[in-house]
Amino acid sequence: MEEKYVINCPRCGRVEGLVADSSEEPGESPEAETLIEEDVVRTPAGPAIRMRCPRCGQWVKPDRVHPA
Repeated sequence: MEEKYVINCPRCGRVEGLVADSSEEPGESPEAETLIEEDVVRTPAGPAIRMRCPRCGQWVKPDRVHPA
C-alpha cells in the first residue's frame, strides 16, 4: 500500500506523490511519475536519507517531505 506525500521541491515547488510501502511485492509499486523515491547515502557525518522529486528527479532532504 502506498502513502500519499507532498514534497517541497526547490525546482518544482509543491509536488504530490506516493511513497511505496517497503513490504510490497516487486511490480506493485506506483507509476514512476508519482513515485517519491527514498535512498540512504553515506556522508562524512554518517548515513543520511534523501528523497527524489517525481517531477524533476532532484534529490532533497527528508525534512522537505510530509504526509499529504
